[in-house]
Amino acid sequence: MTSCFRYPFRKVFFLFATLSILTGCASLSDLMKTGRKPATFIHTVKWAGESLSIIAKWRTGSLENWKALAQANPKIDPNRLQIGEEIRIPQDLLKNKKPMPEDFVASFAPKGETAPPPAPQKAPPQKPTYHLHTVRWPGESLSIIAKWYTGDIENWRALARVNPGLDPNRIHVGDKIRIPVPLLKAGEPMPRDFVASFEATPAEPRQPAEAPPEPPQEEEPELFGPKRFPKK
Repeated sequence: MTSCFRYPFRKVFFLFATLSILTGCASLSDLMKTGRKPATFIHTVKWAGESLSIIAKWRTGSLENWKALAQANPKIDPNRLQIGEEIRIPQDLLKNKKPMPEDFVASFAPKGETAPPPAPQKAPPQKPTYHLHTVRWPGESLSIIAKWYTGDIENWRALARVNPGLDPNRIHVGDKIRIPVPLLKAGEPMPRDFVASFEATPAEPRQPAEAPPEPPQEEEPELFGPKRFPKK
């Protein structure tokens, strides 16, 4: 009697153990898959004018899914999306992983309006059109400055034109003089001795003229005594 129940019991036991092993493997496989697959897809706001409804339409195919996106992103203000913000899209709603183009966003702009233009790119820095000279030495003039920086004294007129607020006859230490780059031939600061070379050299002192000789004094005639008369 006992032997009759022994073998069926073993068969049931082995069958149960086999099913448990298979079930455990399946659960482990699902766990590994879940660990590798993220629960959400990240969408980064790139264009001005994006909204949760537009993102929902592109990523999930339905505008109404914006509410689900709002729930999945509780820290995001749905009315003010900023460029660079990351929006999480639940995987069970995701239908499109391609980047959302700008014209798709623009297609949702109200009629008569266009999507906000993209931020203007910074223009490359332009080369300066003037070299700036600061007056340092007494005696400087536009002609001296023109001679040093452009090689031609006559260019003082060009300097006067590009410095209209400057009195060319009264240049003071500290004044800023603009030199057009097309005329520039020297970029080094103007030295003091260059200015001094234009100062007028002092005139040599003149020798005093010799005094003319004094005329001979005439003898006065004697009033008393014998008079002398010239001989005839």
